[in-house]
Amino acid sequence: MFDKEQDEIVQALKILPPEKVLEVRDYVAFLKERYGKRPAENESEVWTEEDIQDFSKACWSDAEEAVPWTELPEERSRTLDL
Repeated sequence: MFDKEQDEIVQALKILPPEKVLEVRDYVAFLKERYGKRPAENESEVWTEEDIQDFSKACWSDAEEAVPWTELPEERSRTLDL
C-alpha cells in the first residue's frame, strides 16, 4: 500500500467515533482472514501423480461440459476412435 493511502486511512480513523473504529478493526480482521496471504499447502513445483490425475479429470470434465461427447457428429467420433 502506498504511504498516501495509509495516511488517509489513519486520518479518517482519527475523526471516527470509538465504536466506528472498532467496526473498522473488525472489518480489517475479516478481510485479513478472507483474503490474507496464506501459506501454500504444497510449495513444491513438482507434480505428484495425484496432481496429474486431478488435473486430467478437471480438463476432461471441462471439455465434456463444453462439448458433450454424446453431441459429437458421427464422422468426428470415428476419427477420435471412440
